[in-house]
This record gives sequence, structure tokens and C-alpha cells, in this order.
Amino acid sequence: MPVRAAPVCVLDASVAGGWIFPAQNTSYKKAVLAAITQASALVPALWHIEIANMLVKKIKVGQLSQPAIEPLLSYVDGLSLVTEELEMTQAARAKIWTVKAQVLVAIKHGLTSYDAAYLALAMRSGLPLATTDEALMQAAKRSGVPIFQP
Repeated sequence: MPVRAAPVCVLDASVAGGWIFPAQNTSYKKAVLAAITQASALVPALWHIEIANMLVKKIKVGQLSQPAIEPLLSYVDGLSLVTEELEMTQAARAKIWTVKAQVLVAIKHGLTSYDAAYLALAMRSGLPLATTDEALMQAAKRSGVPIFQP
């Protein structure tokens, strides 16, 4: 595995969607991409599933063809990401990644369990959160987690 620079933020899938689907891109999303290109971003393993789900949804509704998936997958694979659960020991994973913890964060902040995974990771890592999801931004603010400003 190549050595990567330290992560500068926890990356929510809502931001990366703009890089994959240009119609969803914004200046904030472009700035986050530039920042992590120089360093890296921290993501939960769930991030990869969410990106895959974005692609599958676009195929299902006819907005993306199956042959168009390959370059998008290559692009995603080339991003400078550190996947938290893959970098941790089994004991550390067992300690922090529990269904109870996810449910409690989600309920406390009125989030989906998916969004709670990003907030909990930002809280554990001490990194700012890169997101464009309004509910997640508000929950981060209430939790003292800064929003990443590239």
C-alpha cells in the first residue's frame, strides 16, 4: 500500500458525488478535491458502498450506461483516501464500530445511520468534516465538529 499524506478531513460521499457527476459539482466540492489531492481524506468503509450505490442508481434510472462505469470506477480508485476500518486493528474496530454507537449518534442528531458514520468518524479522529449535506452540517456544528474549509 502506498504511503499517503495525513488526512485533512473526513470526506462525506455527498462531496465526492460532484466529482463523479459534473452536474452536481460546486466550487466547494472542487476545492475539497484540490485539498485532498495534495494530502488525503479519511473515510469510513461505508463511503465506498455509498459511491457504488450512487452509480447503481444512475444506471437504474438510465442516466448512466454500464460501459460508462469503468472510467468512473478508475477515477474513484485513484482518489487519495484512507479507509478507517481497513487501517485499524481488529480490536480497535470491535471497540468503536458498534451498532449501538451508530444508532445513538443517529438518534441524538436526527441523522440517517449512514450520515452518523461520518459524524462519528470526524468526532473520533478530530478532523473537520467535508460535507454538503445540510442536516449533517448542523449535527457537526452541534457536536463541535468543524466543517472542512479548503
